[in-house]
Amino acid sequence: MGLADNVVALGVIAIVIAFVALILAQTKTQVVAIAGASSVADNATAAGLTAMNTFGQWLSIIAVVVIAGMILYLLFRTLMGGKGD
Repeated sequence: MGLADNVVALGVIAIVIAFVALILAQTKTQVVAIAGASSVADNATAAGLTAMNTFGQWLSIIAVVVIAGMILYLLFRTLMGGKGD
Protein backbone atom coordinates (compact mmCIF):
# COMPACT_ATOMS: atom_id res chain seq x y z
CA MET A 1 0.00 0.00 0.00
CA GLY A 2 1.19 3.46 -0.81
CA LEU A 3 0.96 6.64 1.19
CA ALA A 4 -2.24 7.77 -0.52
CA ASP A 5 -3.86 4.38 0.12
CA ASN A 6 -3.19 4.70 3.85
CA VAL A 7 -4.67 8.18 3.99
CA VAL A 8 -7.77 7.04 2.10
CA ALA A 9 -8.14 4.01 4.39
CA LEU A 10 -7.99 6.21 7.49
CA GLY A 11 -10.60 8.54 6.01
CA VAL A 12 -12.90 5.62 5.18
CA ILE A 13 -12.57 4.29 8.74
CA ALA A 14 -13.55 7.68 10.16
CA ILE A 15 -16.57 7.92 7.86
CA VAL A 16 -17.73 4.39 8.71
CA ILE A 17 -17.45 5.10 12.43
CA ALA A 18 -19.51 8.26 12.03
CA PHE A 19 -22.25 6.42 10.12
CA VAL A 20 -22.34 3.53 12.61
CA ALA A 21 -22.67 5.98 15.50
CA LEU A 22 -25.55 7.77 13.74
CA ILE A 23 -27.32 4.49 13.04
CA LEU A 24 -26.89 3.33 16.64
CA ALA A 25 -28.23 6.63 17.99
CA GLN A 26 -31.33 6.40 15.79
CA THR A 27 -31.80 2.73 16.63
CA LYS A 28 -31.58 3.44 20.36
CA THR A 29 -34.41 5.95 20.14
CA GLN A 30 -36.61 3.44 18.31
CA VAL A 31 -35.69 0.57 20.65
CA VAL A 32 -36.63 2.58 23.74
CA ALA A 33 -39.95 3.53 22.13
CA ILE A 34 -40.77 -0.07 21.16
CA ALA A 35 -39.14 -2.36 23.75
CA GLY A 36 -38.63 -0.10 26.73
CA ALA A 37 -35.64 1.47 28.42
CA SER A 38 -34.47 -1.66 30.26
CA SER A 39 -34.65 -4.22 27.45
CA VAL A 40 -31.81 -6.35 26.17
CA ALA A 41 -31.94 -4.54 22.84
CA ASP A 42 -31.56 -1.18 24.58
CA ASN A 43 -28.61 -2.46 26.61
CA ALA A 44 -26.91 -3.81 23.47
CA THR A 45 -27.45 -0.54 21.62
CA ALA A 46 -26.10 1.43 24.58
CA ALA A 47 -23.01 -0.80 24.64
CA GLY A 48 -22.51 -0.19 20.93
CA LEU A 49 -22.77 3.57 21.42
CA THR A 50 -20.25 3.40 24.25
CA ALA A 51 -17.87 1.40 22.06
CA MET A 52 -18.18 3.90 19.19
CA ASN A 53 -17.62 6.80 21.57
CA THR A 54 -14.51 5.16 23.03
CA PHE A 55 -13.07 4.35 19.62
CA GLY A 56 -13.91 7.86 18.44
CA GLN A 57 -11.87 9.29 21.29
CA TRP A 58 -8.89 7.19 20.19
CA LEU A 59 -9.27 8.01 16.50
CA SER A 60 -7.27 11.24 16.67
CA ILE A 61 -4.41 9.44 18.42
CA ILE A 62 -4.52 6.66 15.84
CA ALA A 63 -4.43 9.27 13.06
CA VAL A 64 -1.36 10.94 14.60
CA VAL A 65 0.43 7.59 14.90
CA VAL A 66 -0.40 6.67 11.29
CA ILE A 67 0.77 10.05 10.00
CA ALA A 68 3.99 9.81 12.06
CA GLY A 69 4.57 6.35 10.61
CA MET A 70 4.09 7.68 7.08
CA ILE A 71 6.52 10.54 7.73
CA LEU A 72 9.12 8.13 9.11
CA TYR A 73 8.61 5.86 6.11
CA LEU A 74 9.19 8.74 3.71
CA LEU A 75 12.20 9.93 5.70
CA PHE A 76 13.91 6.54 5.78
CA ARG A 77 13.02 5.88 2.16
CA THR A 78 14.65 9.17 1.17
CA LEU A 79 17.73 8.49 3.31
CA MET A 80 18.13 5.03 1.75
CA GLY A 81 18.07 6.46 -1.76
CA GLY A 82 14.51 5.52 -2.68
CA LYS A 83 15.03 1.77 -2.28
CA GLY A 84 12.63 -0.61 -0.63
CA ASP A 85 9.39 0.14 -2.48
